[in-house]
Amino acid sequence: VKETGIRKLLVCSIQHLDGPLLVAFVVRWQLGTNTFHMPFGEMTITLHDVAVLLGIPVDGHMVVVKV
Repeated sequence: VKETGIRKLLVCSIQHLDGPLLVAFVVRWQLGTNTFHMPFGEMTITLHDVAVLLGIPVDGHMVVVKV
């Protein structure tokens, strides 16, 4: 985990959860297109967005864990 740069995920936690906001996103999620249908238009989340939000690297070699 240390070598992959994703060590931050081990201590990642949600400090404050906004229930109504979470429900609003869940209701607007479109499984077929993997987008959110918001009042202002469609919205999607990219791998880059996740990397920025979680502070983890998304470049380099892929990590595969065999169980």
